[in-house]
Amino acid sequence: MITQIRIHTHTHTHTRQLPSSHIGLLWLLALIELLSFPLLGAGTQTIGGYNILTVEGWLFAVMTFGIVMTLRTIMELWYMKGAYSVEGVLDVMVGGLEEELGERMR
Repeated sequence: MITQIRIHTHTHTHTRQLPSSHIGLLWLLALIELLSFPLLGAGTQTIGGYNILTVEGWLFAVMTFGIVMTLRTIMELWYMKGAYSVEGVLDVMVGGLEEELGERMR
């Protein structure tokens, strides 16, 4: 039973659920969005004056922060040894189960 749990957890923790092509497409989408924002907002200073550039600067900063944090979280989930890896927790759990079984068998 413990061996089956170990095999099950190791096969699932070492399997990437998201192909690398999807990660590449997410980074490409982020790059396109970040490059297009200044280009699309370049003509708005003639309509709203220079104060609108301050607002656009803050919007660009918030958008960049959101995109980078989202992509870093997805990358952390994608890597198997990241902060969101459950392998260490499962190893502790299986070790505790083995210890408890060993004590009960004595």
